[in-house]
Amino acid sequence: MFDKEKRREKILEAAANSFYSYGYSATSVDDIIKQVGGSKRTIYKEFGNKEGIFKELILTNTDDIIKALENENFENKTLELTLAHFGFTLVKAYMQPKMLGIFKVILIESNRFPELAKLFFENGPQKVIKILDKIFKDAVDSKEIETYDIRDIDSFVGMLRGNLHFRVLLALEEIPSPDIIDAHVKSVVKLFLNGLRNKTV
Repeated sequence: MFDKEKRREKILEAAANSFYSYGYSATSVDDIIKQVGGSKRTIYKEFGNKEGIFKELILTNTDDIIKALENENFENKTLELTLAHFGFTLVKAYMQPKMLGIFKVILIESNRFPELAKLFFENGPQKVIKILDKIFKDAVDSKEIETYDIRDIDSFVGMLRGNLHFRVLLALEEIPSPDIIDAHVKSVVKLFLNGLRNKTV
């Protein structure tokens, strides 16, 4: 069982290297086999096809992020501290090499493979929005804010990613240090809350 799981991880790692280096369309199952050995039959049995491998990469990496966010304890914290903690966890996850690779591939291939883009959005960003929705509902109940709507959540996530994430995606900057991410997130949270607290029903 352990050997099977270890081989599965090696296949996914090799696939990630190929997808992120050469793109989804330019990668073949043969390219992956060259890195890990074995046969097409093994890969087809485990993942179905190339699309199945990439879907598994999406699910594995987005699930890890969502679990990290869901496992955070936000009770008895102010909204500002909650958003700062949430934002740091999210942006740090976005900056992981594997997630950067998935972002790049999805952006390039979304027109030709919309089902992959949909899977990524539904299993990642859409679940992030649901977690934030609960956080903001709790803030309304505790009267920290008067109101909010889904557009506010979209704006907050957009601000968190911002040009910082975009520059890293474009390889214009190195992956930022935790200190830089922390400063970025705290700045976004303060700016966002100033606007949200002035919003009325």
